[in-house]
Amino acid sequence: MGKKSGRAKDNQIKKEHLLDPNGQYGLSDKFRLCLSEVFERFDEGKDGALSRDELQNFAVAANAGNNLQDDEVTQLQQFFETNSKGELTLKGFMQMYHMQTTARSSDTWKDLQRLGYLPNLEPASGPRPPQASTPPAAEKPAAAAEAPAAAAEVEAPPKPESKADNQKALIMDELRAALAAMKGQPESADAHRRVGAALKALGRDEAAARSMQQADTLEGKEAAAAVSVE
Repeated sequence: MGKKSGRAKDNQIKKEHLLDPNGQYGLSDKFRLCLSEVFERFDEGKDGALSRDELQNFAVAANAGNNLQDDEVTQLQQFFETNSKGELTLKGFMQMYHMQTTARSSDTWKDLQRLGYLPNLEPASGPRPPQASTPPAAEKPAAAAEAPAAAAEVEAPPKPESKADNQKALIMDELRAALAAMKGQPESADAHRRVGAALKALGRDEAAARSMQQADTLEGKEAAAAVSVE
């Protein structure tokens, strides 16, 4: 009945799971492989971290030509692992995608499509060679203590939500609201503390500590400003 479009074929490909509660960083092996490939693609300096320019190049490719605003870059540096220069590491990159996928998996699938991946997490350009079909040995998953329970996968049959699932969903809603509040009031210590509390509840202790430290810094500035006015 005529030649079928590539998109129709894509729609027939079964989606792979993105999250795995037992995988490193809470991600499935195949998704981590994709993220490792993407990270390596944009890490032009091959130093194991994304500089500001490299991060912007990634954002433009993944976000339909839109780059990151300064406050968005600051948030990434605050919430996810960076090196001593404040550049996003591979671990931080994976933490970022774990949070996004847990909250809005549809956004992650859009990113993957723009970055050249099919729903089965294979490159649209063609299958990987056999030796590249698994994550590097150093990235092999152990039981990830920091990984929250995975969200329901697209192709899996629906499961009844447990009390823990409901609690996690509430925390993620609070984190999104806190981030929105902080974006509107980036100099508010209370906004940063709210974000820190949500991150702490999710088990992101390092990111929570950075948020609390930023809140302390802002409170110090507010106190100094109040004294100078008096």
